[in-house]
Amino acid sequence: MNQEETLQRLLSRAETLIRLADHFGKNPFPNRLPLIKKPKSNKPQDEILVIKATVCEVFGNVTIAEMDSSRRPDRICIPRMIAMELCTIFTEESLSEIGKSFGGKDHGTVMHARDRVSILISVDIPLRNKYRACEKLVKEKLAPREPEYYV
Repeated sequence: MNQEETLQRLLSRAETLIRLADHFGKNPFPNRLPLIKKPKSNKPQDEILVIKATVCEVFGNVTIAEMDSSRRPDRICIPRMIAMELCTIFTEESLSEIGKSFGGKDHGTVMHARDRVSILISVDIPLRNKYRACEKLVKEKLAPREPEYYV
């Protein structure tokens, strides 16, 4: 395990502790550890819709209605898989909820999409560039506001 992975694990555990303390309304370290008040996020369906629209915008030859359909030509299923992957990254929705918002797909479809996208972008450079463009635009559109700190 390298230094970056160790740091990431520590930050994740600290965030979990802060969330638990915040949930129960108790801060075990009032003078040392500020609790983070998370900003109210958009509704998850709004975030998923933003991701779908962004992917459609980047790919240009697919619509949101086509993403929600059960059709499987490459021009539709690849952007759909990328949108599902981005939803797993940028939303806190379960795989089942993400699948439901893509025309009633199940969690296995979302897992397959996630795995398939990682394979495709490792091999196909133009697709990798489109994926990165989608990722960048989604980050900009779903940028969180600054959290408020309190002690």
